[in-house]
Amino acid sequence: MKAVVLVTVLAACGSSERQTANGTESPTDFEPPPPPPPDETFEQMKARFEAEKPEFMARQLAELTLRYDLEDQPGTESMTRGKPVQTGVRTRLREDLTWDQLAMMSPDEIKANDAFPRGFMPLPHPRHLEGGMLFPRFVITEVEHPYLLLASDRRIDSLMLESLIQEDANGSRPDVRELIPKLVTGLLAHRKRGRWLNTQENTFALLAMDLYFRTYEKATPDFVARVWLGDDYAGDKAFRGRTTDYFTIPIPMKDVAAHDKQALTIQKDGKGRLYYRVGMTYAPTSLKLEPADYGFVVTRAYEGVDDPKDVVKQADGSWKIKAGSRVRIRLTVVNENRRYHVAVVDPMPAGLEPMNPALAVTGPIPSDPAEQKSRGAYWWWYGPWYEHQNMRDERVEAFASLLWEGVHRYDYVARATTPGNFVVPPTKAEEMYMPETFGRGGSDRVIIE
Repeated sequence: MKAVVLVTVLAACGSSERQTANGTESPTDFEPPPPPPPDETFEQMKARFEAEKPEFMARQLAELTLRYDLEDQPGTESMTRGKPVQTGVRTRLREDLTWDQLAMMSPDEIKANDAFPRGFMPLPHPRHLEGGMLFPRFVITEVEHPYLLLASDRRIDSLMLESLIQEDANGSRPDVRELIPKLVTGLLAHRKRGRWLNTQENTFALLAMDLYFRTYEKATPDFVARVWLGDDYAGDKAFRGRTTDYFTIPIPMKDVAAHDKQALTIQKDGKGRLYYRVGMTYAPTSLKLEPADYGFVVTRAYEGVDDPKDVVKQADGSWKIKAGSRVRIRLTVVNENRRYHVAVVDPMPAGLEPMNPALAVTGPIPSDPAEQKSRGAYWWWYGPWYEHQNMRDERVEAFASLLWEGVHRYDYVARATTPGNFVVPPTKAEEMYMPETFGRGGSDRVIIE
């Protein structure tokens, strides 16, 4: 791997000679800078760069002047912000050559006479004094330090996982052993479509997972799992051989209530590794639900699209919507930590119908005037946080395989089609494969008339 990287870098950097409009110069007069001090602080590096800036600016300006005609020749057309579009041919040729002469030359003649316009050649990086593309000389020669290239968080996670497994090889480090399942969970959660980002990450992750398998799952499962709630027996299941099947032991809520604050015991009898999850499925008795934060903070608001008066939040917290109007539903999801395979589901009142832009009969969806302001100057460059959305009759869904920590917004437009008084279940966000990590907003009441 190291040899391949070295060859690639050298091929990309090329020669240290400079090509000018008049031919080939000797190697640049600028000596390659030494590597920065290993103990240089950020403030020291910033001060050094600021001190070197005039020299770099002068050198780059000289290079641009050599290649291009930089005279101000504005045309009649203007750019978006009013700056005039420059006119005329800007790339310089050799003084003894015209464009017509260049057009009559064959590629071999252009190469033999060094007639190719320098303005069409790649510009050197401002901080690459020897005139290559990107990598300074000390980076090329420091191949003993492969961390300088091809950085990957997943590769680091994999190397850490292997190191921790080896550290706990004799079972003497319970503190280390607690971290291993977390690293495994994080690695598996970063897969998309069953794989990691690239070949490098796949290689390191699979090697680490193979070591985990050979260390903790080397014994073929041959055991019986049993469950007790308090002193009462709940059930058992025998596992023979390797399989991805799972088994559920349901315990009714009335039995859970009868064993309030009593222990739930899970026992494994036999060899092999047992994975289990304890979860609870329940239905609230009240239609008025308060917000809950178990990993996500979720809010929902309604507003009129065509007229702000079409949607009014009343003193009791209910929403009054004018029949036939278009309504923008704003969802906000806040997560303090990185989350994986997230689903955001917003139930809709029966009187609203989502306007799906994927359907030709929907027509144009009114744009959100606040979107550009909230997403910054480069809002058009960044895509939405979600990767897929579904718009159904009774709910709208958005999905993301990786949701970075922060504040995430999701808006959609619906039309008030049916008058009535509706109870709206709360918006919910959860990790689909770890549903104990979830959050919900409060329930709402919507009146359409």
